[in-house]
Amino acid sequence: MGDNGIASLKNTHPFQRALGRRTHVFAHNGDLKGLHNEYRVPFLYYEPIGDTDSELAFCILLERLFPIWTRDKTVVPSADERLSIFAQFASEMRIRGSANFLYSDGNVLFVHAHKRMFEENGTFSEARAPGLSIRNCTDCQNGSEYKYDGLNVSLTGQITTIVASVPLDEHGWEALPEGVAIAIKDGEEIGRVKT
Repeated sequence: MGDNGIASLKNTHPFQRALGRRTHVFAHNGDLKGLHNEYRVPFLYYEPIGDTDSELAFCILLERLFPIWTRDKTVVPSADERLSIFAQFASEMRIRGSANFLYSDGNVLFVHAHKRMFEENGTFSEARAPGLSIRNCTDCQNGSEYKYDGLNVSLTGQITTIVASVPLDEHGWEALPEGVAIAIKDGEEIGRVKT
């Protein structure tokens, strides 16, 4: 297992920080073995509050994004530039263990799919792909409702994209390949790279 930290508020997802006059949030499903041993040096701008590998990974990502968000505080960096940095970060984290990430800077949602454990016959399997699945609801009808185990989405005509650890039904889900990073803006996929 990774460095999951003790059960406490400071170790609870999603993690949140400010950068470039925006709130950035991050969630991670997986474990990143040895991350605390490698990144012991104090950070320039962001340090973990808790003791999880997930929050440490978030701080590493923010350190890498800091230069592009602060070079001109009146301009949001391009989605392509942010996706490139996010994809490189995810590629480096992936060698340490399962690295399924959701990260948003308030403008774009970035997703990285890797692998996860599956419940099989009352036990958990070894981690394997797909780590995440995606559904682009461009074919969903206005006014339709999407319900599954506590998730209720009322579609109002806008483009909607849903990302989940497992498909929530049998309709239109794509299992994301291991190592793919995606950018989603206003409910629509705007970029995809294989890392």
